[in-house]
Amino acid sequence: MNDVYSYTNSSLVLTKEQWIAMYSDLACMLADAYGEGLKTEVTPDDVRIFTKESQEKFINFAGDAEYFLGQLGFSQEVAA
Repeated sequence: MNDVYSYTNSSLVLTKEQWIAMYSDLACMLADAYGEGLKTEVTPDDVRIFTKESQEKFINFAGDAEYFLGQLGFSQEVAA
């Protein structure tokens, strides 16, 4: 258990895939709400990626998102 105060008494353990999906979605929502969104571009092989500037913004918001998830009682399962 971490030493960070949790706003809830719940302890919800997510798989690694669920954790990544949750913090990624939350980071994008935070970017939309507080950071003018995230811009993307399409690579020559038709893959949509964040621009370099948006990737940096995403990384910052992802840190906040992981902190908020922990505050809400979510944690990532520990690999055996």
